[in-house]
Amino acid sequence: MLKYQLLLYKDVLFIFEISKEKIIILDVRTKREFSFGHIEGAINIPIDELRENLHLLEGAKNQTIVVHCRTSYRSYLAYKILKNAGFNKVFNLNGSYLSWVRKL
Repeated sequence: MLKYQLLLYKDVLFIFEISKEKIIILDVRTKREFSFGHIEGAINIPIDELRENLHLLEGAKNQTIVVHCRTSYRSYLAYKILKNAGFNKVFNLNGSYLSWVRKL
């Protein structure tokens, strides 16, 4: 059974800005949603395209990956896909993109 892991906005900032750990922010919203606004430095792989594009993340199996969408549903699915594909340090951004925009 997978242990579901969430990170708060402030936790992601800590990892990203203070600890300087290299993390991957994976935005699984549609390309259109991504074009309207996204977290700086995020990689956009829409959830419907994630399985066939896992090779784009292959070198990151042991890196911290924080997935998000707009409301956390698609990012939860992405979390499960990544964990089942052997990615070790996967987290879902609690509150997803809206929490980042609102800085919650």
